[in-house]
Amino acid sequence: MKIKTVLPDQCALSTTTETNLIK
Repeated sequence: MKIKTVLPDQCALSTTTETNLIK
């Protein structure tokens, strides 16, 4: 997930949430 580059906080939270769901 390289979306963190666009938004630091919001994308980071979204990526973390998606990672947890996928894991």
